[in-house]
Amino acid sequence: VAAISLVTPMVSQRIFDKWFSLPNIILLAPIPLVTVALFVIIDRLLRRMPAMHDRGNDRWCWVPFAGTAVIFLMAFNGLAYSIFPYLVVDKIDIWQAASAPESLGVILAGAAVVLPTILGYTLYAYRVFWGKATDLHYY
Repeated sequence: VAAISLVTPMVSQRIFDKWFSLPNIILLAPIPLVTVALFVIIDRLLRRMPAMHDRGNDRWCWVPFAGTAVIFLMAFNGLAYSIFPYLVVDKIDIWQAASAPESLGVILAGAAVVLPTILGYTLYAYRVFWGKATDLHYY
């Protein structure tokens, strides 16, 4: 995340201007600040977690996962904001990269059939196996 954040404005003058012009620099400041804060929180918590676990205190065990997920979302949103509307930085925009409307229509029709099928099968399999799993015991 740090390497990409450092290199991205160096790759494109447009992105540099987008990041470091007023009022964008103020509006975008929460992204790196929250990311750095989460890295620090996760690091401190992971260093203390083995000791916490030994005392039977697993109350905060979800924080590293949730923090990592938020860091990923921050990085993704920052990168998406930076390169929009381009898919390849300053070369190909989303309209140049899109397929013909006819092709997109075929893909939409296929997705309209396949996606509900996958969701239905997932729900069916979940219902079939509901309550059948037990704790693992070694005898």
